[in-house]
Amino acid sequence: MKSFLEIHPESHFSIHNLPYGVFAPAGDTPRVGVAIGDQILDLSVLENSGFFVEVLEMEAVFSQPSLNKFMELG
Repeated sequence: MKSFLEIHPESHFSIHNLPYGVFAPAGDTPRVGVAIGDQILDLSVLENSGFFVEVLEMEAVFSQPSLNKFMELG
């Protein structure tokens, strides 16, 4: 499997290990993201653009300041 991002071979966060967490860009609100290499994919941006509309039939889960709503999905 090949990533769409360049990932250093020794990175702990390859496409085979995707850690989810909460991050807050400078001056912005905390939200859920996933690390890929040395980048953070802001899942709230994908959610707000309708990317998850067919699989998430509930309130916003990635625009939250915690992982709780995401974890409730099972």
